[in-house]
Amino acid sequence: AEMPGDEDKDSHDVKGFLFPSWLMKKVVPLCSWATSNKVWFTLGACCGFKLLNETFVFGARSWGLEDDWLVHTVAACACGLIHSALACPLSYESLRRSGWNWIKQGEQFDVAGPISTLGVTATLITNSYMIYDFSYVIPYEPDPLILFHHIGSLLYLVSVLSTGKGGTAALLCILLGEGTNPATNIYNITKALTDRGVFTRAEPRHYLAAVNGITLFLARAIYAPYMLGWKLYEGLFLRKKAAAQVPLALRVFWISLPSFFIIGTMLYLHNELPGIRAAFA
Repeated sequence: AEMPGDEDKDSHDVKGFLFPSWLMKKVVPLCSWATSNKVWFTLGACCGFKLLNETFVFGARSWGLEDDWLVHTVAACACGLIHSALACPLSYESLRRSGWNWIKQGEQFDVAGPISTLGVTATLITNSYMIYDFSYVIPYEPDPLILFHHIGSLLYLVSVLSTGKGGTAALLCILLGEGTNPATNIYNITKALTDRGVFTRAEPRHYLAAVNGITLFLARAIYAPYMLGWKLYEGLFLRKKAAAQVPLALRVFWISLPSFFIIGTMLYLHNELPGIRAAFA
């Protein structure tokens, strides 16, 4: 299903909240094409992420890394950085156009409503990234929590793209989830290189563990329960418009999955506490 939204508005309004107007003039037509060609864009983006991965693998081996797990971990985290750099700005632009702000939301803000072509493109990019990332997760990081995260994210995004509803809620998850991932990916690269003896000093790892921990705590433990908890509940269950347009089972799924991700973040931070404390020792 197409996601009705602000396509016409996007094509005429090139004033960006984050992007300069000259860049918006180039981004908006690309996003309009992606929205009209979802399958082709998804296939192309999956291939693009895989090509990036192979490029980073080649670079890591050229740098002298030989450990297969280490090479693919560095490459996967580098692809994660690229994904965040693409999806988060588009999500932010689309959310701002929908009336969202960090603290106060406008009257037109609707977590169950459709989104602009910018937001649809951000959703497609994240969907493609999750599909691609299985090529790393399954052979190299078959952790049940990571697998649950990827499968849950795919189901969430596919449900949004197929129904044309709930796009704003999905963009909030992308912005808060992938927006913190640069800190996590840089930390994971440093941790992997330190654990395998490429970096001999432990201090950078501990400092980055602290930066990553503080970032996740502020975004996912402090802000996310408000925005992905209360605001999603308010928009999906207390507003009659959402209740009339979106089936109950889907609304329950859309609010439950972010809650599980928040809990998963808390478990992750608990496991990382020794490294975080070491930064302040």
